[in-house]
Amino acid sequence: MIELLIDRVGNVNVFNVLENDSPTKESHLQSIVDEDLIVEFMKEADHLAKVSRSLFFDNSGNSNISIDILKDLKNIGEAFFDQFFPPPIADKLRTTDEKCLHFHIDPALSVIPWSVLHDGNCFLSDKFCIGKTIQGYTNSESKKNKENLKMLIIADPTEDLEWAKLEGERLYKTLKQKVPESILEIEFIGGRQVTKL
Repeated sequence: MIELLIDRVGNVNVFNVLENDSPTKESHLQSIVDEDLIVEFMKEADHLAKVSRSLFFDNSGNSNISIDILKDLKNIGEAFFDQFFPPPIADKLRTTDEKCLHFHIDPALSVIPWSVLHDGNCFLSDKFCIGKTIQGYTNSESKKNKENLKMLIIADPTEDLEWAKLEGERLYKTLKQKVPESILEIEFIGGRQVTKL
C-alpha cells in the first residue's frame, strides 16, 4: 500500500510517501497550487457530473446527446494530476505495482475527488483501491475527560475454527502494536475459556 501524506500551507502542498509503512525517498516534496486552480477543477468536475445526470437515454440505453463526458473528465483529471503532484510522486503513482492508495490529507484538500484524477494512462480509481483520511485536530483536555475505547476480541469458542482463532490473534497483535493503550484497551479470549455468560 502507498500512503500519501499531504499537508497544505497557504498555496504550498507538502508531500511525504510511505510504502508498506516505511518512508520512501519521496519525502518533503512540494508543489504550488493556487486555490483558484482547485476551485476551477471542482467546478469542472461538478459540471460534468451534472451533465451526465441530465442526459436523456432512449429505451435501448443510447443517449440522444453526443458528448464524450468520460474524455472531458479524463482531460481535466489529467491536467489537475500533472499540476498537483510533484514529478517524482506522479511517476511513482504511474509506475507502482501497489494496488492500494491511501491519502492522509489536509482539511483544505478534502473536497478533491482523488479517484477521478488521471495519470495519463488511467483514472486513479481504476488502478487503486483508494482510501482517504482527513487530518483532524484533537483537544488534549477533552481527550483526558473521555474514557478509553474498550475492545474485546472473542475467537473460536468451540475450538473448531482454526482460521478464526488465527484471525483473532492477528487482529489483537496488530491493534496492540499500532494503537496506544491510552486510546484503546483491548482484551483477547479464545477457545474453551469463553463461556456463554
